[in-house]
Amino acid sequence: MDISQLDFILINIISYFSGIATGLLFCCKYKDNFLVKSRSRENLRTDNDLSLPTGQGQGHITPVLATNAHPPIAIAKITLE
Repeated sequence: MDISQLDFILINIISYFSGIATGLLFCCKYKDNFLVKSRSRENLRTDNDLSLPTGQGQGHITPVLATNAHPPIAIAKITLE
């Protein structure tokens, strides 16, 4: 069975568009699950507002500073004679 160039091109085009359509249908079906990140950010903002004691605004929050847990490594100078 010989496959002409036109058949090959048409099969590739049909495969491409069926893949695109499948991806779009999958996204439409599960779009609520894909948008969890944006919803979680909104929930974090509302949780932060609720967790602050009354009378304490955003300006009173102190930043967390990282500490150096390891002492600096001493550098040894090596000379070859």
